[in-house]
Amino acid sequence: MDATITTTVNTIAGMTLSSSVSENLYNQTLCTLRSSENKLCDIVKQLNSESLRSSPKLDDLTQYCNFFRDEIESVEKLELRMAIVGTMKAGKSTILNAIIGYDLLPSRNTAMTTLPTEILFSQHSKEPQLILKSELITMINEIGRQLQLKTNECNLGIRLRNEEDLINMMNNIAANGLTTLATITCGNSKIVDNLKYINDVIRISVMLNIENSIDSTWIPRLKVPLAHSFSIPQGEFIIIDTPGPNDSNLSAHLRQIVISELQKATLILVALEFIGSDSNDEAKLQEDIETIREYKDTDSPSYLYALVNKIDQRIEGKHNSIEQTKAAVAMKYKIPVANVHEISAMNAILSYTFRQEYEELEKKSDVTHETLMSKTKSYKMFMQQALGQTWEQAAEYIHVNLLPNIAEKLWKKSNYDSFLHNTLGIVSQHVMPICLTMALQKCNYYIQKCYEKISIRKSCLDIGEESLLETIDRLKKDQQQLDWSRKEAEKPVHQWHCNVVEYVTRLFDEAGRTYQVKINQLSKKQLEHAAIDALKENLKKLEQHAVDEATERIRTVFSSHFDSIESYLLEQSNNIRTAIDDKKMERKAIEKQFDLILNELNGNKEK
Repeated sequence: MDATITTTVNTIAGMTLSSSVSENLYNQTLCTLRSSENKLCDIVKQLNSESLRSSPKLDDLTQYCNFFRDEIESVEKLELRMAIVGTMKAGKSTILNAIIGYDLLPSRNTAMTTLPTEILFSQHSKEPQLILKSELITMINEIGRQLQLKTNECNLGIRLRNEEDLINMMNNIAANGLTTLATITCGNSKIVDNLKYINDVIRISVMLNIENSIDSTWIPRLKVPLAHSFSIPQGEFIIIDTPGPNDSNLSAHLRQIVISELQKATLILVALEFIGSDSNDEAKLQEDIETIREYKDTDSPSYLYALVNKIDQRIEGKHNSIEQTKAAVAMKYKIPVANVHEISAMNAILSYTFRQEYEELEKKSDVTHETLMSKTKSYKMFMQQALGQTWEQAAEYIHVNLLPNIAEKLWKKSNYDSFLHNTLGIVSQHVMPICLTMALQKCNYYIQKCYEKISIRKSCLDIGEESLLETIDRLKKDQQQLDWSRKEAEKPVHQWHCNVVEYVTRLFDEAGRTYQVKINQLSKKQLEHAAIDALKENLKKLEQHAVDEATERIRTVFSSHFDSIESYLLEQSNNIRTAIDDKKMERKAIEKQFDLILNELNGNKEK
């Protein structure tokens, strides 16, 4: 199966094809890939049906079938994908903006790119467009609503690592609400703002542990016009911007999306910083390159390109020469020297943008330093980059008509021409053969890997019948020997078991008798104690009864005596009252008689 693919690869490689030959070769390649995919899928299905349980190896085979399908889709669209990888400070966004010819990709000193972004170069487009899938817009809006709930958290700045751009984004969400995203966005500044918003929202969600389920097929796509006199006779040319491997704010899910994009890429552009990066960052970058290399033909590294950026910082005598730098990069990353280019992306984008703005302004009015300052965005940065920190003084002695020439020289110093024409120019002119060749190579690799895994599985199952029978006989003999040994061992064990049972039974019998005697003794003592307790209880009851009886009798006797005494005293009291009353009456009678006598005496005296 792979022989057909290998033959086709050799036929395509290095050829300049006419339209009729290209069409026939395209159809032949697509037919070969589809046929190979069908055979591979049939084999995997058969293995899955024969397998009693799921196996990681079978899952790997299914994964290769999916990779095969991705490559066929790329061929059907004639889609040539180039992914750019690099450390955070390598200036990937500036490099891509210089290729595009516009400042469309947002950049800053801290990490910017979180979600990979496709850049589709279209010869039919007149202005840049940002194309977003509705699923991505829905997900970004959902994440944004969750971020709104966290805008008032007291430790928000700490959780965002005090990154000013991210804190400002949260403040803007709190004050102005969520940004409205559309499936198609035009206008450079609006595109930059939307891309910045999308990447920052995702970055903040990772830092605040807000889960997202962004699919790898939802990544943003920039559709841009061809710049720098490019042309793409056939197919589509796409560059994918990816986050830096040293970005610690990538979740495992986002990291898997990046790896998926790297695996689908036909060509890889490695962006490096001229003055070098941290050794850990470079080690992670090498891991990414090895991940890519794993899915391609390792004997042919021609799909790898390197851009050593920021050469405008080179100081003669202090830094390596051009040749030394290229050789070091080629050796370190295993990239052909011819594929290593030194560039200054900043010089390139500033000179290109300034020339475009200068020409537009020249069509409308007279060009002066003042009009350039007021009506263009690139003038100040261009002048500073071209003339240094004293550009304002130097501008007084430079006629404005000379500025396009200075821009041209700055462009040449950027060394972008070499990269654009010797790499992207050739690639864009040969999209079909490169796309077909790389797809065939990758699919051939997938087939080889599947063959290796299936061979390993077959070798594990492919054991001779004679060897199996010999093993069975040996097992039977071993089983017989084990049975005899078990029976022999059971004899002394059985006797020992009987002795132990007898000894234990005797001990239990003796202990039972002893315990019975003690129980009987204990029972007698318990009965005696119970009788004494009962007698004591009865005695207490009798004593209480006698006391109660005596008390009742005393109460009765005293009660009767008290009643008699009370009656007697009452009778005597009545008698005394009667006698007193009689005496009172006698006294009154005597008093009356005495009064009568006194009256008589007084009467006699008067006479």
